[in-house]
Amino acid sequence: MPGKRVTKTALIPAQDKENIDPATLSRKMQQSRDRRKIERRNQLQARFDGSMAAMDKLVEEQLERAVDESTTVRVDFTTRLMELFKRRGEIEAQIISGSEALERAYYAANSELREVLKGKLEDINNGLKEPEAIQPDNLQS
Repeated sequence: MPGKRVTKTALIPAQDKENIDPATLSRKMQQSRDRRKIERRNQLQARFDGSMAAMDKLVEEQLERAVDESTTVRVDFTTRLMELFKRRGEIEAQIISGSEALERAYYAANSELREVLKGKLEDINNGLKEPEAIQPDNLQS
């Protein structure tokens, strides 16, 4: 067990305690130390592997959540963009329709003004040819 101190004599069976060879004792102590070192390394590796697995799972969950959120945002953005394109088309159609109506009104007013001016010019020309035809009653204010 980690943390429990093992004495030199605890490594050797009871019947061999009286015939302790220093080389054997040293070898057994080294083997025991190596075994504890390997066990501790295996425990640390197992804890590390468990931590890495938990971290990998957490990263995968966060990545999946981020991808889902990104997809949702992208779909929402695309939907909104399509709505704006549609609205833009409707506004452009209204502008074109309004421009065409304005153009028709302009040409109608222009034509009417030309007729009025043409009539006035004829009245002036007639007045110059026949000044007596112009009377105060015939003048329009």
